[in-house]
Amino acid sequence: EEVRSKNSGGLLSAFGSIVSLGKKLIKKKVPSEITVSNFEQFYADGAAVLTPFGNGRVEAFRANDGFYEVSLVDWKLANNSCSKIYVTKDSLTYQKAIGCHEGYAVLTSFGLTGILESVQQKTGVHIVTIPLAGMVCYLQPKDIIKPLKAVVGDDALTPYGNGQVIKYRISD
Repeated sequence: EEVRSKNSGGLLSAFGSIVSLGKKLIKKKVPSEITVSNFEQFYADGAAVLTPFGNGRVEAFRANDGFYEVSLVDWKLANNSCSKIYVTKDSLTYQKAIGCHEGYAVLTSFGLTGILESVQQKTGVHIVTIPLAGMVCYLQPKDIIKPLKAVVGDDALTPYGNGQVIKYRISD
């Protein structure tokens, strides 16, 4: 019995340990303000994005919870406005012109042919160089009409021999 009484402090000893631990916790300083970490915005306002519901445009970003307000550009309501959704970055990807690939020829909505150099992920802007005019165009995905085999000024091998592309007819 002497061994048991030395190893166990009894019920009062256990209660005393809990009370002393509680006093130590109470002495800790409690912050006067609770700081909430803000989320970082990846897609810029106005960026062309692809959502689970189709093509969209970023309208705003809420830094406190990380949600983007996105207008669905292909969904028109009765008052001719666009539907809006609220999604996180994980639900979005940058929008790329259909069928187009970086480094290949494209036709723009301005009737110019050029090379799609790159697509900026944060904005969805397509950078197209027009070699014949020495221009660089910064276009939205809707301004890229379709991919092409060659741009104006390129050398081409035809069934009739070597040639050069001098004009692109949109009607064909």
